Amino acid sequence: MKWSWKLGKFRGISVYMHATFLILIAFIVFSHWSAGHSLAMTLEGVGFILAIFACVVLHEFGLLTAENVNEFLLIVSALGERRTHHAAGTP
Repeated sequence: MKWSWKLGKFRGISVYMHATFLILIAFIVFSHWSAGHSLAMTLEGVGFILAIFACVVLHEFGLLTAENVNEFLLIVSALGERRTHHAAGTP
């Protein structure tokens, strides 16, 4: 997975974060900071994006566990998520 970092694995489902997600967080920091917001409001904006990230990951875990899937790869980026079935032992 180019430009992706593994965050962990849960019940056979590997979770990766794509670099575009970090670009989104950097954009939120820049836009809040350049608009003259305080550090607290900037961190609040970043926290909101991270909460959305957590909701998307939990949603995908729910779908994959309901389908009784053991080996999937979940990549979350700023452009959306991608679920890919992969053979055991491959990243």
